[in-house]
Amino acid sequence: MLPRTLNGKRAYVGGDIICSLKKMPEKIAVFGFADSIEFQWHQGKVTSVTAVSMIGGNEMEIPLSEERNSFQIDAEQIQKLWKTNDKSAPAVVIHVHNKIEDYK
Repeated sequence: MLPRTLNGKRAYVGGDIICSLKKMPEKIAVFGFADSIEFQWHQGKVTSVTAVSMIGGNEMEIPLSEERNSFQIDAEQIQKLWKTNDKSAPAVVIHVHNKIEDYK
């Protein structure tokens, strides 16, 4: 999701991304922009998800799906977290809290 340079111009690809995982890790790093990124997992549930910029700042609560096995973060949320005066691409860490493993 990092920007590309084409004919001397910096461009973001964007788009909607779906990341489907067997189990959700405790942390995920997101670099760059996308219109939205949805994370889905098949084993276990979680109680909450937060995100924070890698350069510090306030954590933001990310709403979970009703089933508690997916969530989505969009470009607007990433932009709120990533507040810099330079042209660097965003870098955000997503924290998954209180994982409850489900062994079916």
